[in-house]
Amino acid sequence: MTMGKRGLLAGALLAMSAGAAAGDFGLDYDVERVPAARLSVASCAAAVKRGADAAGYVTRTRQDQGKLALHIAGPRGDGKALVAYCIEAGAMTVWVVQALDYTGPGGDASARVKQRVADELRRAAGVKR
Repeated sequence: MTMGKRGLLAGALLAMSAGAAAGDFGLDYDVERVPAARLSVASCAAAVKRGADAAGYVTRTRQDQGKLALHIAGPRGDGKALVAYCIEAGAMTVWVVQALDYTGPGGDASARVKQRVADELRRAAGVKR
């Protein structure tokens, strides 16, 4: 299965789970775009991995095909997940970070990991928030 198909499948699964049980899990996300001269897709993917590692997450899937990188991680044996994309869009690099907490809504676990990864991405890109 190609990375594009995997990404579409992951997105479809997220959409289906969100529609079916939106009140059953927490979701936090961060989307940003920066000039590619400041952050390449490869550098973006490396920053996502550093942030996920710092959060104690184990990488499940990591693929980098130049214009699109996909990173899926989660803590061992826990009901949480991190799905991050780094995408080349012309002269920009775009990242999408989604942190999910399947233990239920209202907790701050997904917000914490999303913030840790987004902070690492902003540091790598030299972006202040």
